[in-house]
Amino acid sequence: MKELEKAYANGVAKGYPDQTFKPYADVTRAHLALLFYRTYEKVNGTPYQPKPLAYFPDIARYNQETQNAIAMLVELNIAEGSGGNFMPNEQATRAQAAKMLVNFIEVLGRLENK
Repeated sequence: MKELEKAYANGVAKGYPDQTFKPYADVTRAHLALLFYRTYEKVNGTPYQPKPLAYFPDIARYNQETQNAIAMLVELNIAEGSGGNFMPNEQATRAQAAKMLVNFIEVLGRLENK
């Protein structure tokens, strides 16, 4: 829990609109996208600016930050969708989370070498 509190304090993890945090809730693909997007901003000093493309029709109902986060994952080859959708509300599998984490670490490595 200490790590989660630190992520919250640094703005990487945020609570729900109803002012709850739900630390034991399942993590969705959209949640992971936001964690990586906010971490990218913390490391890079500026938010990622995605190309103005709508990648997946199933992300249209999400706020702009979430759409940008998902676009970043796709543009930087951190994650991908399936069948033309991203499935943002689906629970992330351990395999998906591990793949995203490894790919994100590679992206951070490229940023450090610039």
